Amino acid sequence: MKISKGLIIILILIFVVAAVGLGIAYKNSKVTPDNIVSVYFVKLIDKDKTEVASVTRKVPKGSKRLNVALTELLKGPSLKEQKNGYFTEIPYKTVLLGIQETTDKIIVNLSEDFGTYGGSSSMTTRLKQFNYTVLEVIQDKPVYLELSGKKAEYIGGEGVEVSQPLKKTD
Repeated sequence: MKISKGLIIILILIFVVAAVGLGIAYKNSKVTPDNIVSVYFVKLIDKDKTEVASVTRKVPKGSKRLNVALTELLKGPSLKEQKNGYFTEIPYKTVLLGIQETTDKIIVNLSEDFGTYGGSSSMTTRLKQFNYTVLEVIQDKPVYLELSGKKAEYIGGEGVEVSQPLKKTD
């Protein structure tokens, strides 16, 4: 059976158009600052040294970046990240109760679990994780932390102070 030159040309054109279309779709699906967020966990550097370090998470189309960042922070590091030395100081029972945004501020409401289970070092580190994650996403207005609907002033039994509005601290 003979295939005409015209049919071959048409098939080649269809293939080229499809390939170009796929290339454009791939180009448009790349990671950009709008569809990723940084989430901060604790990374074991060596036997006795840790630091707060970021990992990235994709933001699904139509999702709010802060909501994704906080949800991922509270989930904790992935298994792969755990194998690479990442962990969290935030208690696994901590729940995001809400995010309230007004024209001049944002209030993040977490369950009281955030301020329990651990000493002052753990509290300081979890505040860093939280503050760094939130302030990486929100840079244009002050952010405040509430625990079960009440302004967080101190957390933990030793009373680690929560600076309001939130700040990145070293």
